[in-house]
This record gives sequence, C-alpha cells and structure tokens, in this order.
Amino acid sequence: MPSTTMADIPHSPDPSSIHSSPGRLSSDQLSPENERSLKTLLRTIERTREDEFTLKLVRCNYASLRHQVMQRLKQDCPLEIEELWLDPFTSSLTEAIATAQVTLAVDVSSVLSIHGIEQVADLKTLLTAANQSRDSLQQHLSLPVILWVTDDVTTRMVRDAPDLWNFIPHPVTFRPLTSELVDILQTHTQQLWDTLLQPTGALFPQQSDPQQFDRSDPLLRLSRGEVEVAQRDLSDDEYELSPELNASLQLVLGREQFWQRSQSTLAIAIQHYRDSLDFWQTQNDPAKVGILQVHLGWCCWQQAEGDRAHQRDHWHEAERHFRAGLAAFEQSDHFYLKARFIGYLGETLKRLTDWEALEIVTEAAIALHQTDDYYTELAQDYGFKAELGLKHTQEPEVAQDYAQQALNLLEQSSDESHDRGLFLLLLAQAEHQLGQVEVAIVHLREARRLGRPQNHPRLYITILNELQSLYFEQKEYQTAFEFKRETIAIESQYGFRAFIGAARLRPQRSTTPQRDIGDEVAPEIAVSGRQQDVDNLKERIIRDRHRLTILHGPLGVGKSSILQAGLIPSLRRQRVDTRRILAVMTRTYTDCEWTERLGENLVKQLQDELNIAAPPLQSSANIITQLKRNHDANLVTVLIFDQFEEFFFNCKNINERKTFFTFLNQCLNQVFSVNVILSLREDYLHYLLEWERYEKNRLIQEQRERYENNRLIQNQEIITTTIYDNILSQDHRYTLGNFSPADAKAILKKLSDRAQFYIEEELCDRLVQDLTDNDEVKPIELQVIGVQLQSEEIITLEAYQSIGENQREILVQAYLESIIQDCGSKNQNAANLILYALTDENNTRPLKTRHEIETEIQNFDKGFIEEISQIDVILNIFKESGLIFLIPEIPDDRYQLIHDYLVSFIRKQKSFLEEIANQLRLQREELTKKNKELEETQNKLRISELEMDIRAKENINLKKDIEIRKARQKIVKLTLLIFFLVIGGLVFSTFYFIKVEYDNTYQRDDENNIQNLKRATLHIRKAEDLVYFKESEKVIEDELILFELVQASVIILFEYEKESRSPIQSWGTTPKPRSFCNVP
Repeated sequence: MPSTTMADIPHSPDPSSIHSSPGRLSSDQLSPENERSLKTLLRTIERTREDEFTLKLVRCNYASLRHQVMQRLKQDCPLEIEELWLDPFTSSLTEAIATAQVTLAVDVSSVLSIHGIEQVADLKTLLTAANQSRDSLQQHLSLPVILWVTDDVTTRMVRDAPDLWNFIPHPVTFRPLTSELVDILQTHTQQLWDTLLQPTGALFPQQSDPQQFDRSDPLLRLSRGEVEVAQRDLSDDEYELSPELNASLQLVLGREQFWQRSQSTLAIAIQHYRDSLDFWQTQNDPAKVGILQVHLGWCCWQQAEGDRAHQRDHWHEAERHFRAGLAAFEQSDHFYLKARFIGYLGETLKRLTDWEALEIVTEAAIALHQTDDYYTELAQDYGFKAELGLKHTQEPEVAQDYAQQALNLLEQSSDESHDRGLFLLLLAQAEHQLGQVEVAIVHLREARRLGRPQNHPRLYITILNELQSLYFEQKEYQTAFEFKRETIAIESQYGFRAFIGAARLRPQRSTTPQRDIGDEVAPEIAVSGRQQDVDNLKERIIRDRHRLTILHGPLGVGKSSILQAGLIPSLRRQRVDTRRILAVMTRTYTDCEWTERLGENLVKQLQDELNIAAPPLQSSANIITQLKRNHDANLVTVLIFDQFEEFFFNCKNINERKTFFTFLNQCLNQVFSVNVILSLREDYLHYLLEWERYEKNRLIQEQRERYENNRLIQNQEIITTTIYDNILSQDHRYTLGNFSPADAKAILKKLSDRAQFYIEEELCDRLVQDLTDNDEVKPIELQVIGVQLQSEEIITLEAYQSIGENQREILVQAYLESIIQDCGSKNQNAANLILYALTDENNTRPLKTRHEIETEIQNFDKGFIEEISQIDVILNIFKESGLIFLIPEIPDDRYQLIHDYLVSFIRKQKSFLEEIANQLRLQREELTKKNKELEETQNKLRISELEMDIRAKENINLKKDIEIRKARQKIVKLTLLIFFLVIGGLVFSTFYFIKVEYDNTYQRDDENNIQNLKRATLHIRKAEDLVYFKESEKVIEDELILFELVQASVIILFEYEKESRSPIQSWGTTPKPRSFCNVP
C-alpha cells in the first residue's frame, strides 16, 4: 500500500499539545467534585514526611482532564512536581522510578507523577513485578509518587497485584462534567475529520502499534478506551449523543479496532465504518462518504493479507470501495482527495494483476500529481509504470527508466518511504531482464540494506528471493543458498512459513509495522510441550540454587532452538525480584577467540537491550569486571554456551581450556547475579569430567596453600566443592527429549493454521501416526515433513495418500532433492554421492572426515572424483540446511547425517548412482575416443602446417631468386646498353675516320676492308639478335652475346690498330692503302 508520510511517533504525548488543543476544558476552574478530589490529593502530599515513600493512585480516564488537573497541581502544590511518562515496553515500575530519580534529578523534596501505565504493552508483567517488589519500593524510595490510572488499569491491578492494591490507599478520582465530556468528544472528532480531509497525509500514522500512539496526534486523540468510557459515563447520566457525533465516534472506534489486525477485529471495524457510512450518506456529505469508503477498502485489504483462501475476493471488495471513494471525492468540494488516495486503488489493481485497469488508473494519477506537493505519490505512479513495463508490456527498458525516475523523485522528497527499496527492486528486475546482472545485484543489495523486515517483511522477502535467483544464475551457489536460508528464517519469524525444515528455530516477530520491541517466543515453542521446558529453565535461573545448568539431549532434539527461540525471548521480560535479566549466547570456542566473541556479544546485548555503552571486552578479566558492573547495575547476567561440545575440539590448547574453566569458576563463585548454561549433546556429557578434574585439583592445591599459610576459609571451601563435587549430577543437568504424539499434533495444527495453511484433522492424525517411533516424534523430522507438505500444498489425507505408498520416505526424498538442487545442476551428482558416502553397508550413518568422503567416492568410481571439485560448497550447504551435522574433532572435523531414517533411503539410491557411474564411464570412453580422434586430427593439422611452412619458405626463396635474376637481367641490359653505346661510338668513329681517309686520300674501294667490316657488322647484328631473344625470356647465355660482340670488336680494333701503326704523313698527303685481307 502507499507509504505513510508521518515521521515516527514519540512514545509519550506532549502535554502542551493536549493543553493547547481545542478540546481542553475552557477554564482552570474545576467542577466542585473535582476540586474536592484535588484538595484530597494535595493534603496527601503535604502530610507526607520528608524521606518517606508514599504511593497514591489517581484515577482519571481522560487525557484532557488529566492535563488540567496537573496544571492546577503544579500551581497549588508546595513541592516540585516531576513527570515521568512510562515507555510502552516498561516491565518494571521500580526500575522506571529508580531511573527517573537519576535522569530527572528527583530528590526527597519533590513529587514524582507517573503517566502512561495504561499504554504499557505487557501490563500484567509490570503489575506482577510491582506486586512482588512492594517491600522493595518502600526500602529504596523516599518520596511521594502519584500514579495516574484508568478504570481498566484499576480493575487489572486488583486482579494481578492484590498485595500492592491493598498497600495503596483508596484512589482519588477525577471525572469531567457531562457538558465538558460532550465538548471533548465533539472537538476531538472534528479534529480527526479535519486531518483526514487535508490534501496530503497518510490515512493512518506510520506507527501502527496502539501501545506507542502519541495521543496528541489529531489522528489518535481519542482512544478506544476513552470513547467506550465516555459512552458509558454519558449513558449513566442518561445523555443521548447526537446522530452526527455518534457517527463520528463510530469512525473512531472502527479505527481503534483496525489496529489489532486480526480477522475478528477487522470485521468489527468494518461494522463500525458501515454504521458511520449509513449516516453520512443521508447527510449529502460526499467527502466524508469517500473517507469512509477508503477506510472500508483499507480494511478489506488487510483481510486479504490475513485470509489467503479468499484473498482475491477481499481485494475485489477493496477495489469496489476505493472506486466508490474516488467517485465521491469527485462530487465533493474536496476533489483534491482523489489525488491523495488514488494510489490505494492502484496498489489493489496491482495485487489483482489487472494490468489494463492499472494502466488507466496510473495515467489518471500522473495527471493528478503534477505539482510539487505530490513527489511521493508521483514516484509511486512511476513505480506502477515500471511494474507495467516488467509484467504487462514486457518492456524492460521502459521499466528501467520509470524506476529510475521514481528514485529521483524520492530524492526531492523528505519522506523516508519504504518505496525506495521497492523502486530499487523494480530497477534491478529490469536490469536483470536486460542482462545487466552485476548492476542489478548492486541495486538489490542496496534495497536489502534499506529494507526493514519488521516493517515490510513481504517486500524484504521478495528482495532476498531476487538476490538468490541472480546468484544462482551466476553459479555462486553458496551465496545463493545463504540468501535462501535468510528468506526461510524471515518467513518463519513473521508467520508466512509454517515449517522451517532442519534449520534452527528463530524467535517470532509481528508483521505489524511497529517499533522493534524484541523477539517473542516462537510459536513452535509456545504451542507444544517445549513451553514447559522453557518455563522450567527460566525457573532455574530465577532461583539462585541453580547457578549452573547443563542442558543436554540427543542429536537434533532442538536444544539450540529452545534456547534461541524460547528461553532468551522469554527472559527479556522476566525479572528476578527487581533485577532485569540479560541473556548472552555464544557458539564460538576456538583458541583465544572465545573471549573476544563472548565479549563482543556481551557488549552488543548491553547496547541493544539496555542502551548501555560498554568498553571492548577482549580478555576474561575484562569480562569478569563487566559482569560485576552488571551486578551493581541491578542486572542478572545469563551466559549461554550453546553447542558446548565444540569447545573440547576447537579449543585444542590445554592451557586455554584451563583458562576457560577458571573463567567459569569465577563467574559461578566470585560474581553474584551470574548464571551459566552449557548446552551439549548427551553423548558428549563425559567431556565435562575434564572440568571437574581440573577444578578438584585446583581446589586441593589452593587448600594446601591456605593450610600452610593458616588461611583456610571453610565457607569458600564448602561453596566451591559443592558445585564441582559431581558436575554431572541431576541437580545440574536438564534433559530435553523428543515430542510426544499429542504435542506433535498440536504443533502441526497450530503452525499450519498460523501460516494459513490449513491441514485437515484426518491428515494430522495420519502424519503423527507415521512419524511416531517408540512413542516419540523427532522435532526435526516433523519440521522436514511439514516443509514438504507446505511446498507441495498437501492439506488433505487423500492428497497425502496419492503421492505413494511410503509417504514418509517420499516426502523426505523430495526434501533431500530440494536441498540437492540448491547445490547447482552441475553439482547434483556430486551431492548425491556425498550423501551416499555418509552411509555404510550396515545402514548406519557413520562419522566421516572430508578426506574419507573423497576416498569413499573414489572407491565407488574413480571418475567421480572429477565431479566433486566443489565439495566444500556442497558440504556447507548440507550443513546449513540441517541435512548433516559438522562435528568438530581432533585432528579433523567429521560429518554425519541428521537422522537414521535417511540412511535407508539414501542407500536405495545405489542403483541410481551406479547408473550414473556407468553413464560417466561411457562418457569417459566416448570422450577418450574423441580425444584420440582429436589428437590424430591435431597431428595431421600440425603436419599440414609444417608442410605449408616449408612450401611457404620455398615460395619465399623462389621469389627471392626470381627477384635476383630480374635484377641481374637489369644489370646485364644496362651493361649491354653502355657497351653498345661505347662500341657504337667507336665503330661510328672508325667508320667515319676510314671513310674520310679513304674518300680524301685514296678514294678507292678496298673490297677486302669492306668485307671485314661486313663481317664485324654481322657479328654485331648477331649480338643484337641474342639480346632480343634474351629479353623475350628465351634461354640465351650472356657469354654468347659477349662472344659475338668481342668478335666484332676484335675485327674492328685489329684493323684500327693496323691503320694506326702505318706511317702518318702530313695532312694533305694521301697514305698508301692497306689491305684487310689477312684479318682473321
């Protein structure tokens, strides 16, 4: 539903607000009867001698009149008057007065006026304690005390505190006149209407526990008690209320009945609302009609929360009332109330999964909330849009955007709304669908941090479920299981889960959003014979004769549960005379760590329970000092050492164990107001003899030393010897056994009814019959079977019989399979094997170490050893789920199944495991074959790669050769070109010289020379042809070309040399011609 906008309400009302309210008496002048009562009270105070304690009861049923009387009393009383408002969870009147003397600086010359006793949650406990401490009040207090009471408190005091009632003089009574009383009722009801018709604000205050209401709040000004007393007083005066005032009072009474939240009180509230609605519908006042319709819708909503069988019917009825209310607001002058309450209709439609209707309503709501006054309401509208994107239109991007907008709007609002966690959840769900898993986990963890299960348990559970799902998808099975375990614990604490399986019980808490008043005794304890065990243990603590209690029982009997979910919650409200009880539990005993952990727990309990700050306690000496301080502070400290058998295995150092024994001895013999409870399995009781032997030896040594020094103290010898003379005597031990069949049936019936999981009577009888062995029912087996009944929704005998012949084993099998699934799909075979390894052929459940479990699995089939890489995760999940026990031993810890009845079922899985083994062997053979084929293929590939590398290298070398050859060819071409140019030049020069000489000198044709020149020319042409062929990539050796060129050159040079050697005549003479005939 929409979150409230009012801050937390203070415990005690502000008197000034009451005085300034229009409902106060119009004058300081009291009625004559009240004046006489005031004078009587003043005389009683004045006659009180200094340093004398007197307790005077003042009976008045109306807060306004009490305030007026107090103002007159302060004016007329010669003594200073200090006022003390009792906390709704006060459990000791003596302690409250003693605390007030310090905090209020009350001295013997003052008067202490105590208010608020009618609002105390556990009034019976307070009155009983006050009755027992009557003499203590006289001994420790020395001032006059005024105790304001109502008629109801007076009646209960006569019944629950008769000695105190007889001790107190007759009470002084104050009662308003009829006219004054009518004026009070009219004024306060009008204030209620004015507040409800405001544009903004919650229908109810955020604090919804009637014991904590601030009655100065206009929404809460009149209490049910005041209205009922007023009606009775007016009836006695034969005064008839007006129809309008009576209709308004019907609204007040309906709201008061609503706070109880039970189906019966909700039905009464609905009747009150309808009586009021019938009147206002005849008065043409649509605004008030709309307000009453909203109240009726809110009642139907709460009925749906408490009646799962008819949940949708109640939600449809709530929808009808909310729509009628919104329609009435449209017809009134208070049309803005539609914007204030339209979110109630949207929330109902969301629960009905009527997405089309929700979309229409959300669009209308967004249009109404477009002002600065509706940040929170607009954020809620965007939350609806995000829900539609996730679950209706399947648009996670749209949902992500609207969820982020909703969060941004809340940043602009000062409202500390729980919707922030809801919007973070929606944002994370959208991110999950978009594949943004890591970011989604971050937002979910932030939502979990902001969440308060005591205020909104269902939202908190949804956040935990989402976290579990995400971590499971990420294959982080250990983390996922931790969130599942927390979910189960929260569901059990708040009554959503009837059974918790093999896990420990936890204290019960209310689903009503209210101040955390501490844990209550778990219903499993309260409805069974275990409540008697809790009372017996509590009685041992109250009586000093049992300073040491050894709680023992068989494995899985519920020792930890009865301590955590039964004894500790019940001790919180218990008193030893006038002393409060502080219970401190620890389960850690490793070397040198038990002192730190015990010290941390002691400091935490002092802070949480009593708001007392204590320094860190890191040694046994520091703890002893703090225990002495607790005694001085009027406290009884109960040190509870649960699972104490672990001490002897975890604390391996003998000197450290002796230190612990010495510490216990000091607690029991040197510190008053300390009780010690040791809880351990009965098959480990003999380990306590080590403590007994150590203490006896120590006492003998001390007595010798004292005797030698003439300082033997007989009394202390008697005290210490009495405690340790026989530590296992019946005087110290308290045995915890299994359930009787009658207790088991009571638990089945009441737990299932509390969780609205209604099991028919015939099925209860059959279940108890199936679970009974030797006229006993094991508590843990009852829980295991119950979990599966609720999980599979088996509520009839017919459904139970339809699951098979051996229903007990079938349900246990289903329970085992659900835990195995928590280990992850890839670990399921390993989980089955681990369970099998924890059994043997004799159908027993032996203790086995981790190494032995691995060896057992390997012996079953060596291939399985590859399947248990996460054996530690699996063992831890089994342990935390309660399926197996971890038993610390030296040198290695050991594991064991919880119960023998699991063994036969697990051993029956041998054929299944063998089938798995065969499958794994076939898989391994197939895998081996494929590996060989793969290896051959890889070898071929490697050979191919080598060949390709070689070819690549050859190609590279060939390419280099080609490039070299091309380069050589280019060089040859260039050489030839240069050579041709030189030779051509020489030839041309020679031809030209010869021609000139021939023409100018002889002018004749020498055929021999011409023939030689032709021969040279022929060689040159032949060389040219060879070059041409070479360029056309024909294989022509370079030497052939050079040979032809050389031939031509030799001929030419030979002739040229011959000519150059002839006598050269002067220019102008004609030389004698030479013959070239002899040139070769």
